[in-house]
Amino acid sequence: MKPILIKDIKQPYKEMALIEMKKQRDFSDENLRLTEAVSWRKTILGYCFWDKVNREIYPEITPEIKAKFPSVFKDEMSDKYKELNLFLILEGLELLKDEFEKDFDRELGFQFENKDAILRSPTRRNLLVVNNQIDIINEIINFKTK
Repeated sequence: MKPILIKDIKQPYKEMALIEMKKQRDFSDENLRLTEAVSWRKTILGYCFWDKVNREIYPEITPEIKAKFPSVFKDEMSDKYKELNLFLILEGLELLKDEFEKDFDRELGFQFENKDAILRSPTRRNLLVVNNQIDIINEIINFKTK
């Protein structure tokens, strides 16, 4: 088996190898063989992982591996973060809508149990705004999943 050069490793494994090399040697050089570039046992992922890469058997990139190399997977992590933010915003808007609807009677308008409720309660217009925001976020989420 011929040792593979780092420059011949497919991405993202190549970038991960260069990061590991930089940690161990204070420089990175993609023209080195993977077997010479790093001590596999001293890497985050260990001997078995890099031995497979060296044989061009690319192990699955798990969420745990992605978390160990955030600079390599930043775009993907950023997308997941954005999706989580959209989900949290949607959940918050749904809760807000539920609160608005508790005080809103379709025929009589807003009804309040006590004076303090007036301070925290929205107008009918605010209820419509929240409903509109929920629709917009649902469209964004549905567009991303198509």
